[in-house]
Amino acid sequence: MPTKEISNAKHVQPWFIEPMQVSAVRELPDGGFWTYEAKLDGYRCLAVKRGGGVVLWSRRGTSFTERFPAIARACDNLPPDTLIDAEVVVVDENGRCAFNALQHKRPQGHIQLYAFDILVHRGQSVLRLPIEERRELLTEALRKVQYPVIQSVPFDVKPAELLRAAEALQFEGVIAKRKGSIYEPGQRSGAWLKYKINCSQEFVIGGCTLGGNPFDALIVGCYEQSN
Repeated sequence: MPTKEISNAKHVQPWFIEPMQVSAVRELPDGGFWTYEAKLDGYRCLAVKRGGGVVLWSRRGTSFTERFPAIARACDNLPPDTLIDAEVVVVDENGRCAFNALQHKRPQGHIQLYAFDILVHRGQSVLRLPIEERRELLTEALRKVQYPVIQSVPFDVKPAELLRAAEALQFEGVIAKRKGSIYEPGQRSGAWLKYKINCSQEFVIGGCTLGGNPFDALIVGCYEQSN
């Protein structure tokens, strides 16, 4: 268990930490320096167990606690003063992630939390530990935590093999994480990369003209990556 480096660190009371960001790529990296995880179509969620109970946050720090009570109850079995990073998803009767269902107040399907990283473990910040050690600590932290909380499993395989499996299972895409990387709150450093299987594009709504049902037209824009 990788506790030697943090055993003498100052005890911290975990609170909201801005999640590490992922950079979009057109091709997954290879070469043995990366591990891979399934990219699930859901809501980013931070979960903390503190003296006052469990708090769930969205990626922007708004409360998810009352919205996902079953997840909050399960996370009550986390070790004290522990903060994990995860994704809330809804799984339909066919075992597929249903993002549209997640947007309803009472979604049809099974609400689950896929935990993939840990930021604070038993009051000790582990942000600067390599990802492999954080995964070990996450496994320990989830030892008494039951469904609907599930630990995300990393895959050490060729990207092409994982992409074929992800397409067959209708996952949103694949996340690549550099081996040995630390957790960088709020940063898009390139240590985490995402490859989307679908062809969606993120847009920014700039305005609208009223009429129609409910709008006559929308003004949208998209980001361009600059060198």
